Amino acid sequence: MRNSRVYEYYRCVKKTGKAACKGQSVKVERITAAVAALVERLDGAAMTVRRRVPGEDHTEQLNHVAQAMKELREEKRRGLFDYPGGDEEYSEALEVLVDERRRLAVLPQRPSAWVDVETGQTFADAWAGAGQEHRRQLLIGLKARLYLAPGSEGRRLPAELEACVRQVELVGH
Repeated sequence: MRNSRVYEYYRCVKKTGKAACKGQSVKVERITAAVAALVERLDGAAMTVRRRVPGEDHTEQLNHVAQAMKELREEKRRGLFDYPGGDEEYSEALEVLVDERRRLAVLPQRPSAWVDVETGQTFADAWAGAGQEHRRQLLIGLKARLYLAPGSEGRRLPAELEACVRQVELVGH
């Protein structure tokens, strides 16, 4: 306090396990203005959540069927179906395995993936209804999405967004 006036700043502090802070201080007004500008800029931006879509892989089942077919053919070669009705039994068993292999072969094969799903809410709506900690999480998530977006390798955020996120991160220290 100077001349009976209160000056509010956010300042980062060193936390265990984090890199040393360089003692940066930012006036509350700058942070508030930067966040307000970011929220205004993102007013119509749809909020999304990341969801994991499990993959589908039927390789193990296909291998199991292929092994069963191999064993069945080996039994036939060794003459283990050499009895009345054995050829029909062999043909039926092989047909069941062939049908199962065909069924599995047409099923989709895809790796697990993360997808962004819209929540039906805009960034500004989410911001307006959020408390301080939730707002911090919204901005951290926004930064992660901007940095991790496909094709963003080596790219930096626009300067005003980078400054805003950096200032907001100071609040969270």
